[in-house]
Amino acid sequence: MSHLGESIAADGLVVFSLNALFLAALLIIAGFAFKAALFPFHIWQPDALSYSPAPVAAMISGALISSVGVYAMIRTVFAVFGITAQLGWLLASLGIVSMVSGTLLAASQKNYKKIFSYLNISQIGYVFLGVGIGGQLAARGINLTAGTLAVTGGVFHLVNQSVFNPLLFLTAETGLGRRKNPEWIAGLLSLAGVPPLGGGISKIMIIAACFMAGYYFIAFLAAAVAVFTFIILKRFLFYPGEKKKKARKSVPALIRIPVTGLSILCLALALLALPIFRPLVLDPVSRSILGPAGSESYEDKVP
Repeated sequence: MSHLGESIAADGLVVFSLNALFLAALLIIAGFAFKAALFPFHIWQPDALSYSPAPVAAMISGALISSVGVYAMIRTVFAVFGITAQLGWLLASLGIVSMVSGTLLAASQKNYKKIFSYLNISQIGYVFLGVGIGGQLAARGINLTAGTLAVTGGVFHLVNQSVFNPLLFLTAETGLGRRKNPEWIAGLLSLAGVPPLGGGISKIMIIAACFMAGYYFIAFLAAAVAVFTFIILKRFLFYPGEKKKKARKSVPALIRIPVTGLSILCLALALLALPIFRPLVLDPVSRSILGPAGSESYEDKVP
């Protein structure tokens, strides 16, 4: 990827111009957007997750399918084509549309798998919002502190959603989806963006970066979507609904191992945002994506 990026830069090619590179960029972004289930390329995922067994649904919604597509697109856009303000806004726009539409579509569903499927699309939208906002700020060379925070928050949320999405599908399908089950509650609250769980911390980072960059409406919209997500998930927190009968079934002992591990990660991942761990894990990630623009750390500037 680095060699391709160097060749493109050496030839003086620009993505947003009438050349073959522009067509290549559009096709590659569309392909990865389909794999990541970004709106409007999302149509395959709700049905795939709804009719899949719990382990398969966990892999599709987690790191194996969706997250790979997201990370591959991020690396391709930044390392191969080179981030520009236009590309950054394109990623952010895809993220905003996915974030809002995924939540609205989830609100109209009754089946829990469909609800989690559409909310998964919404969470991917948060990732692209953070990466897109950070990328366009870096490309313009302004407010690099907010840009670094946005990219870090986006990648951090990608890791978090790779944990709480599989957790929810495994717990709901195997009979662990109960109101008083701590693993179930951990997954729901992390998806809803409630701190101090990891999903809540990464959302706060993205919203804070948008606010720092002066994009107040986008920050308000991202916060409103998080609140609306919690309202949607309230039925699972306070009322078992369709899972009431399944909750009476015996739960296989082995399934508790991955479920317990994922629920612990929902809380443990939040520790990465602490000042003692952030420079060791999160900051290097944002610097590797942004390159020289990510060298300005937000460690001493963000409370």
